[in-house]
Amino acid sequence: HGKRRIRALYGHSIVCPTYEPVTPPQALYHGTTPDVVDAIRSDGLRPMGLQYVHLAATVELARHIGLRRTSSPIILRVNALEAHAHGVRFYNPETDIFLSEFIPPEFIEFPEQR
Repeated sequence: HGKRRIRALYGHSIVCPTYEPVTPPQALYHGTTPDVVDAIRSDGLRPMGLQYVHLAATVELARHIGLRRTSSPIILRVNALEAHAHGVRFYNPETDIFLSEFIPPEFIEFPEQR
């Protein structure tokens, strides 16, 4: 019988290892689906069933991650260093990937609406 394995790295709904908080770079990015942008605009970025919000160090990586959910991801810019200065915690479990429990909307820049 072949065994199936599921690879879940970090931030999923099961209890994961804890990470040490880090000082993030000036900006981080999050790729999301167009249908949730209005909710993020009012409520901020929330883990949505996971332990953490996933953020990328580059626009390209955020787009790549966003493409897992939609063919036209919306890329949000998070003013991470400013959020950190206001008490938002960030974790860096892997190169170019950052995690946070919650990003308030005032630290998120949205693309211009068309």
